[in-house]
Amino acid sequence: MSVIIADDILQATKTTENELKLEIAIMLYKQQKISSCKVPAWTGLTVLEFQHELAK
Repeated sequence: MSVIIADDILQATKTTENELKLEIAIMLYKQQKISSCKVPAWTGLTVLEFQHELAK
């Protein structure tokens, strides 16, 4: 499944596609709906990089 985010939404939120993917991944992880092992395939981050982002 693909989700399309309009460019005007990205511009309005002053975020990039990758930043938005990371924000969504963090939200889903915190809600225990996705494991940290599944995040790399979706965000392009390694598990270690994702854990670093969580620590921020």
